[in-house]
Amino acid sequence: MWRALFALTHADGIVSDEEIKFMHDKLENVPFSDVQRHQLCQDMAQAQNILTLYDQITDSVDQAEFFNIARALVHIDGDYGADERAILLRLKERHIKNVNVDDLVGKVDIAFETTPRPKKIEPILENPVQGENKVLTILQKFFQRLT
Repeated sequence: MWRALFALTHADGIVSDEEIKFMHDKLENVPFSDVQRHQLCQDMAQAQNILTLYDQITDSVDQAEFFNIARALVHIDGDYGADERAILLRLKERHIKNVNVDDLVGKVDIAFETTPRPKKIEPILENPVQGENKVLTILQKFFQRLT
């Protein structure tokens, strides 16, 4: 996934200072192996085929993570150019064509099963606070009870 993201920084033919900072930050803060770090450093210097690298992302969660980061990355330099739009469109089309829906549904089901349910809000609503900001006060109390 990271190689594809690093390749995305080259999509418009210009690697901006913000994109370089993004890549350096990932190299410093993501626990890559020495081999992975070396490969990513090469990818910083030399543009790679993003479509080929994206096709190597086989896990549906990693694919979703790729698009979450990619959306922010193409806007990081304040210039979401036509080349970046075109490559993201091609990647999204590729993703939709090849996505394993059964795998995604299974992962979503597991996520819902393991996510703790929030405490009930009904007791808070029984005794609303008087004043101009009733809704705000109710929400504050609700979130205080969740923590």
